[in-house]
Amino acid sequence: AADAAPRPRALAPTGRDEAAAGLARVARAADRHNDSAALLSAILTLRSIAPDQVTGRQALGLVRSGKLEPADLVGAMPFALAAAGDGDLVDSLLNAYAGALQETTDCEAAADGFQAVLRRASEPRIRVVASRGLAECALTLGREALELKEPDKAILWFQRGATADSASDTGRLSLLGLGDARLSQDDLVGAAIAFQSAASLDAADSIGTVATQRLNALSTAPVQPDSSTSKAP
Repeated sequence: AADAAPRPRALAPTGRDEAAAGLARVARAADRHNDSAALLSAILTLRSIAPDQVTGRQALGLVRSGKLEPADLVGAMPFALAAAGDGDLVDSLLNAYAGALQETTDCEAAADGFQAVLRRASEPRIRVVASRGLAECALTLGREALELKEPDKAILWFQRGATADSASDTGRLSLLGLGDARLSQDDLVGAAIAFQSAASLDAADSIGTVATQRLNALSTAPVQPDSSTSKAP
């Protein structure tokens, strides 16, 4: 990531204006010379003291350069989005923003970003990227919830992951996770449906093999009595 420029502290209005004007000149010069590090530093500092001095065109060029670290991309993206008028460009930037959030381990926010793209976009290429990103984040979050003994939350994430990209390995792993979460709630039928769905696409690969093994284990599991219908002696 680029080194941030020093941030003026407790500047009087005049001092703040002078600092902003100087940073704006730095940003323009960096933009002319394709100096992405200096441009990023100026933009991020301007954002904190004079956000109205940040030009969307500069931020957009910086984002599209592909030279930003994920955390820096997250910081510059709001300005770039403001300058992106084309619908497909906005959707592509939103995918990039969600991907950067995913790489900075904010998978929940990333999942919401990818979901927003799926609601907006019609371009197949853009939708594929968003579907894959959502599936990956949902799988990660579902596994985390299951490890924390939160099966209800895990089920919601695994369902989102499987729905987003059901035919991919990531989506099928979400189906396996969904089966495990259902099983932790003693929902044998729900677990069997999830495992069968994971196995049905390709029973011969590693995911299908695990799903089949878990289905076989379910078939030999003892049936638990229904406490709601059992009678006291």
